[in-house]
Amino acid sequence: MRIWSAPLPQGAPHPAQPLPPPMSDGASSLEIVPVRGRIVLSATARNRIANYLNFATTALVGLIVNPILLAALGTSGFGIWKTIARLFETVIATQGGATQALKWVLARENAQASADALRRRVGSALVNWALWAAPFAVLALGLVLALPWMFPQAGPDLTIAGLILAINGLVAGLVSIPAYSLIGVNKGYLALGLSALMAGIVGAGLVFAALSGWGLVGMAAMVLFGSVPGAALCYWLAWRAIPWWGIAAPGPVDMADINRLGGWTLGWSAIEKVLLASELVLIALLAGAAMAGQYVFTAYAAQTALVICLLTTNAAMPGLGARLAAGNRAEAAMIIAQTRRTSLLLSFGVGAVIICANAAFVALWAGDAMYLGAGANALIVIAAIQLAHIRTEAQILDAMLIVKPRVLLGAGAVVVGIACAIAGFVLTADITWMIAGLIAGRLALTLGLPAIARRAVRR
Repeated sequence: MRIWSAPLPQGAPHPAQPLPPPMSDGASSLEIVPVRGRIVLSATARNRIANYLNFATTALVGLIVNPILLAALGTSGFGIWKTIARLFETVIATQGGATQALKWVLARENAQASADALRRRVGSALVNWALWAAPFAVLALGLVLALPWMFPQAGPDLTIAGLILAINGLVAGLVSIPAYSLIGVNKGYLALGLSALMAGIVGAGLVFAALSGWGLVGMAAMVLFGSVPGAALCYWLAWRAIPWWGIAAPGPVDMADINRLGGWTLGWSAIEKVLLASELVLIALLAGAAMAGQYVFTAYAAQTALVICLLTTNAAMPGLGARLAAGNRAEAAMIIAQTRRTSLLLSFGVGAVIICANAAFVALWAGDAMYLGAGANALIVIAAIQLAHIRTEAQILDAMLIVKPRVLLGAGAVVVGIACAIAGFVLTADITWMIAGLIAGRLALTLGLPAIARRAVRR
């Protein structure tokens, strides 16, 4: 489970507030620049490298840690742990709107606003987080109380583990303020580097807790014990790296801006978390925790490929935002077309390899028993390709500053997809039809997002 998230730009402000991409140095920024006779990487290049290193570290930690946790917890226990971790990561999204909006505000104002005004922006994000802490606590408590009903075989320790993960969720929301501040001022590589470091430390802690027989409670405690020093380090990094950084009491205008920008951003953040979590959670609830454990291993390669697609297409977004801001619609349309081709070629190419080789990979990694079969594997790959397409289109709409239509469309697609998935499983008792139902329910989002972008480019 991740301690906190310092992701690629996913949220976008309200269309009425044209903000530049937060990690952009401009359309033609140099990756390597000479400074006093030395070759120095630009901030954009550092951010890009840090993104890939963070991804590689997280993927490597998963490759090493997951089989050890499987051996220590058993298939069912492993599936329960992965499912509750994903559930709490989804609930954490209820705190994310203001901090993502802060990233965009700082990207716009960092160069010209006064230090006191910028501190008030940070203060407004902190106040907004505090206001959302109560709804988060209610949702998290509801989830904690529901866990024994979801997994009655886990025993009373599951409730304690859930409470610890809920507390960790509050810490994760709090630490996102300095993390997104760093991203907003184009120093996201510092936040991402810390995220990679803490992922390795927490992964080691999870292995120690599992092998020591501490169970789910001990593992949840390791996550929280990693979050607290990680949060302190992130605040320290922001204080050292951002000259003006601090927290000041916000005024009404500051709060109004953050609330306006953060509302729809929060909506899309929650939708995206549900899109990513729904397969695992539905399998755990309908087919059982053991099959959820099998899903984690079978889907690992496809989900890794999904992140690679996201990182690759994200590199084009600063250039797209710059051309849209300059009113160069023709070049913007070319970048959009190229980004879509790149996403499709990469996702289909890697997907084909996974369909052919995943059975052997999973058998070598975790054993034949953890492979769900060729049919489920193929549908998992198709679902990952669909999500890669959806998230690429969401990135494009981020650059266009279009949020509200995709949130409304995404909310409908999430509801329809879950309903179709449940119907597919109830009628067939087969998870392949469950995944097929999710894919079918998301078709409106798959087709609708490109249509929204095409209309925006033509205006």
